[in-house]
Amino acid sequence: MQYRARPFVCGAIGPWNEKVLNRLIDAAPGGLSAIHREPNAILLSSAKLERWTAGSAHGYLWSPVSEGGRPGSWREAAEERMAAGLCVENGVPVLHSDGLGLQEIYLRAHGAALYFSVRIDPLLHLDDSRLHVDWAAWAALLITAVLDDQTPFEEVRRAEPATAYRYADGRTSKVGFLPSWLTERTGPEVTPKALVETIAACLPRRRLRRVSVTLSGGWDSRLLAGLNRTITRNRMHALTTSNDDGAEHDTGYATEVARALRIRQHTVIPGPEAWLAEHHEVRRRLQYQSWQHTWLMPMARLTHQRRDLVLDGFAGDVLFRAKDYYTDVAAAPDPAAARQIMWERVASARFTHEGVFAPGVPESVTEASRPAFDRVADALGEHHLWPLFARLGFGTRQASTWLFEPETDLRFPFAHPDVLRAAARLPLTTRTTGDPLYRSMLRHAHATSAALPSTNDPWPKKPLQARRQSSPAALARMTEAILAHDSVVTAFGPQLRRVLTDPEIRNRQGVWNPTLYPLQWASLLADWLTAYDSRLVPSPWPYVTKVRA
Repeated sequence: MQYRARPFVCGAIGPWNEKVLNRLIDAAPGGLSAIHREPNAILLSSAKLERWTAGSAHGYLWSPVSEGGRPGSWREAAEERMAAGLCVENGVPVLHSDGLGLQEIYLRAHGAALYFSVRIDPLLHLDDSRLHVDWAAWAALLITAVLDDQTPFEEVRRAEPATAYRYADGRTSKVGFLPSWLTERTGPEVTPKALVETIAACLPRRRLRRVSVTLSGGWDSRLLAGLNRTITRNRMHALTTSNDDGAEHDTGYATEVARALRIRQHTVIPGPEAWLAEHHEVRRRLQYQSWQHTWLMPMARLTHQRRDLVLDGFAGDVLFRAKDYYTDVAAAPDPAAARQIMWERVASARFTHEGVFAPGVPESVTEASRPAFDRVADALGEHHLWPLFARLGFGTRQASTWLFEPETDLRFPFAHPDVLRAAARLPLTTRTTGDPLYRSMLRHAHATSAALPSTNDPWPKKPLQARRQSSPAALARMTEAILAHDSVVTAFGPQLRRVLTDPEIRNRQGVWNPTLYPLQWASLLADWLTAYDSRLVPSPWPYVTKVRA
């Protein structure tokens, strides 16, 4: 990885130790400079950081989502600029995340100091001690994604969204706040035209040599491409790839949209063994915290070469599109009932077939994962939009951050605070089946492309294609990794064990076979155990009550 668009940042708050810090630096990418240094705070970066001063406080921020003036406080930097940073207020050092958790900060306490880094690995080298597996994080990853402050290592935590860590009076404390967009209440309904105008105002306005849009067959990228086409004079290209879902509607639909917008399109079609070729690099970049998104790597590599400013539709469908069960969520008698409906839809989808997992695994994994889900929901308060923000899965954010960035200047217009506030004023019931709100927004952005088919419409029936992630070679690679670790194999029941041991059965796995995602998850876990074997305290998979032969 090359830190061109996003800097590598690390450091510590509290009375940091010079030898420990040097170990952190030695394990980090080269070219770091000390941006701020004092006995209770040190900040190092691979690039110059934006500095701000306000009264008795001063600080630095990095990777802001939104452009704007200098903030007046760390909370303003986190909330309005959507940036992570370090500040000193009245002599007290404060490390903060951004309001939505887009900027990853990993934390490890050592001695009296809290060391931090934008990547996990450097924090593992603060000393030579062995680390513990966070099995609850792996359980959450099986169901959806790592949540809350989880990472694969118990000793390493992730800074939560809208959170600061302060060192004062000889100790580090955690301070959280509710971002202003989650204090917005429904009022006079925001019109689709006003929503589109708000999104348009958040697009980069300066003249650029070239802008690219990651154009899929959905609506988010279509809306951004349509707006950018009509309000700027920048040369714009569309970048499209196959998402390896077996249906392959994205490439065809995106081509029609690009033609309607009269923009040049680059379509990246990975080869039949692309999963096999890319999975190691993707897992390394994503720090083994997602078993998905391998299909994105070829297109991400193209953006690294082109060096365009790239617009991405992250969070658009979360804010303005309905899921079928939102009607039930909105009609729930209280927040607890709404949360239960949301959780059941998330958790039940992973355990639909008998024999895939060993007895007791679905129940114990679900039980282990629920507390983190509840903590995330609690942090969002009782705002009517909490189900939508809860869907901003960490795995999806991370794919954008670490596959495209740090090499690519990637922008998320839907994640701008002004767009979040506008969305928060919409009643949840506005997002109903058929998505009339979003369809109307598309018409205001670009009427011609709005009328074209999309992956959000009912798909026409056609034979599903083979998936690259289920090629015989890919399945053999997953199986090889899993069989190297008995602690992983014990999670599986008879159906999946037959897949592991019989190549003929394994190679008959269908496009939507229920064993594919467990194989992906388990091979990710196995690869992580192999990669960090020398640093881990041996620990068996804990979520099995009884294993049948």
